[in-house]
Amino acid sequence: MFTQKFQAWVRRWAERLVGVFRDSPITPNMLTLFGLVITGVGALLVAMGDLLVGGVVLAFAGLFDIFDGALARASGKVYRYGAFLDSTVDRYSEGVVYLGILIYFLDQHDGLRPIIVLIALAGSFLVSYVRARAQSLGFTCDVGILARPERVVIIVAGLLLESVGLKIGGWTP
Repeated sequence: MFTQKFQAWVRRWAERLVGVFRDSPITPNMLTLFGLVITGVGALLVAMGDLLVGGVVLAFAGLFDIFDGALARASGKVYRYGAFLDSTVDRYSEGVVYLGILIYFLDQHDGLRPIIVLIALAGSFLVSYVRARAQSLGFTCDVGILARPERVVIIVAGLLLESVGLKIGGWTP
């Protein structure tokens, strides 16, 4: 969904920003794992009903998913293990976020929304699985809808809108 020009701009911006950490003891894997911790904090805030702060924390956590790869490229530490760790942690991060949203909706006794959250989680994991499976079979799979960056933006926007009283999806079950 995001244009290639926008993605290239974000990549250049992130690589310039993390350049100061190129020679530091901070590794890309540290940023990946720290991003997971911050995501957990954001999801916990969402589960407890603090959607505004939770959404802001999740947006901040999303930066670490940009910075870890940028630091790997800037420091010459691009390794297959790091890519594997990043993909794995991305799935855990998504699961934790959806769990936080699910708990929030269950606590609100919010009709069908918990079911919608579970469907969204399955769809989210399926997008990643289909891409990985296609690539393992030798197909090029660099197109699709709602890749991780788009999903993060939609979730954060939904949380922020819900926090000011605009119901996600515009309807109340």
